[in-house]
Amino acid sequence: SITISLTDIVYQKTKGNALCITQFLQSLHDGGLLQWSSVSNSWEINIKSIEAELAPDDSVGMLVRKILQLPEKTQLALKLISCVGSSCAESTLLLFLNENVVTNMKVKTTVKRVDEKRSPTNDLFPFLCIAVDEGLLKKEGTSYKFAHDQVQYAAYSLIPE
Repeated sequence: SITISLTDIVYQKTKGNALCITQFLQSLHDGGLLQWSSVSNSWEINIKSIEAELAPDDSVGMLVRKILQLPEKTQLALKLISCVGSSCAESTLLLFLNENVVTNMKVKTTVKRVDEKRSPTNDLFPFLCIAVDEGLLKKEGTSYKFAHDQVQYAAYSLIPE
């Protein structure tokens, strides 16, 4: 069946790494190769295109690609947070960014998806909402935490030497 084929392809490309599986499936969905059809009430899967899809050998490579697709301000914030550690308080972020930068980011940044619990006007750092929505960060109170240590490593690896 088609799901067995998809399972085999995903396992082959990700070597069973749970983080890679999640990121690979998300990239397939984002690329339109894996979509839910409300008309047929089933998943539409383009097996041939998925087989041709390149998957990095490691989760860091996949996460680096994902981070590089984010807005520049979000990338900058992820790099800054990665220097601090696995989590960072908003008050610490304010030390890195002057008030004018934060204000400009707040005005110019648009959030792709907003849930009912959070609106961009409630957040001091709306450009980080994108990273939260993409599953790269988790917001806990007034702190941001990397969803996985590999996300932190990927963000840190993007800092030029």
